[in-house]
Amino acid sequence: MKNRFGETAFLLAVLLCLLGLSGCRRAEPKVTLVEMTPSPAHTTTSAKLTGDWYGYWSISDTTGDWKTLKVTCWDCCAAVLDEEEGPSLLLWDEDMPRDHYLAKLRLDGKAGRYTCTGGDFLDVPVKQEDVSLQLLDRDGPLLQITGRCKDPVTGSFAYSFFLRPWGDAWPDDQQRPAHYERWYLPESKTSDKAPDKIEVK
Repeated sequence: MKNRFGETAFLLAVLLCLLGLSGCRRAEPKVTLVEMTPSPAHTTTSAKLTGDWYGYWSISDTTGDWKTLKVTCWDCCAAVLDEEEGPSLLLWDEDMPRDHYLAKLRLDGKAGRYTCTGGDFLDVPVKQEDVSLQLLDRDGPLLQITGRCKDPVTGSFAYSFFLRPWGDAWPDDQQRPAHYERWYLPESKTSDKAPDKIEVK
């Protein structure tokens, strides 16, 4: 009986060592727990989608003629238009001025949420499901537009717009438009509306 008890005690001690509960060498854990700090959440802002906006847009995942494009990011402006059929968002950039706009998206806004109901992008018709539009609160109102432009002749690309109300400052720790300091800051101090052309000297 004593021998069995001794064998049992010995086996128990070995087991405790293997489990890392005694002073013996610890066994490697099978599961590693990592404490993660959650990133700041983007929340819907209470600001209304009105007036003029400024920011930049970029393209990626290009096909066809767009693959040869060297520049993939442009400064841009936008204006919310109140029209008979409803509001729309007019977008123009440093290569395409307001009278030859880049895109025009029809909007539908209910309870602070905005959706695109159609329009055109580089003269290509836009369907509602082609565009995602979010008005976020990220150190102030930030309008984010994403989608894909498909043209059977020239090819396709994915696009992303990041816009803030005209006159607002952009945080130092976030990506800014290329001509933010040289063009936007002086221009926004002298005018409360986005100009029809982005003319960078």
